[in-house]
Amino acid sequence: MEEEENPDLSSLHLPTSEFLRINADFSAYDFAARAAMIPGKDSATGSMNLVPKNPDLPSASVSAAGGIGTATEAGISVGIANLRYNKTFKKPPKEVSGSGGGVTTDTVEGSVGPLTGFYEESSQPGNQGSRTTAYGGNMNLGPVDIFANRRLSSQEGVDPKYAQYFDNTRADNRTDTIGFRGSVPMGQGTLSGGANRQFGTNTGPQQTGRNSRPTNRPPNVTNYDASYQGRVGPGILGLTGRVRDVRGGDAETSASGSYTVENPVGLGGEFKATGEYNNISPEAWLRYKLSF
Repeated sequence: MEEEENPDLSSLHLPTSEFLRINADFSAYDFAARAAMIPGKDSATGSMNLVPKNPDLPSASVSAAGGIGTATEAGISVGIANLRYNKTFKKPPKEVSGSGGGVTTDTVEGSVGPLTGFYEESSQPGNQGSRTTAYGGNMNLGPVDIFANRRLSSQEGVDPKYAQYFDNTRADNRTDTIGFRGSVPMGQGTLSGGANRQFGTNTGPQQTGRNSRPTNRPPNVTNYDASYQGRVGPGILGLTGRVRDVRGGDAETSASGSYTVENPVGLGGEFKATGEYNNISPEAWLRYKLSF
């Protein structure tokens, strides 16, 4: 194990001043540890990494950062190439009111061939006992990906002084999403797009004496989007269009485009034309930028 001499980084104008770095070489793993101070912010950051020399072996890492008046973050990650577990903790500075305190998140991600999936749980006790669970999967079929996921959230929905009048004080929400995304070459660029549909269910607290909890099903929402980016003539063309269709309501549409040409008249610089459209009004800009 080798410990390097503390370097003086103050003259290099770097964002951190490193005061500890350890590197070690084991038979099957490389180990590295690092700690640093962030000048002017009274905060520090540190990390440890265990990297296998054989990619089939598991790797691991631990990191933490925090200080006076800054957010506190910590995390651990363990896994192999196609299976990984992550645990994170994030807490905003004390000065941020109404944030609900720290959030702890556990995530498992994995893949087998064209299939990928994840499972995630998070909790924030200081935010009305908030809990969230999400899981889903993706299948790759050449230029197209098909995906589906579910998100469950729950938190206290009754003031504690009235909790005695309820058999269940939780407010729960469920959102299911299914869809696809894809991309194909077109001309000198790429055409991409996708669509997804969201189904939701909201369940409220159950008062004592009621047979069931009140349930509400919001209208289904379908989202469409398409985009193109590639070279057309002397410049780069970018086009994007989106539609959000709420069942029983009016569809919301938006579109944007840009065309950028580098050094259009031989004087250097960049010419860019931009336009946007939404349900309210269209807008357009022309800009020529020169550097001196």
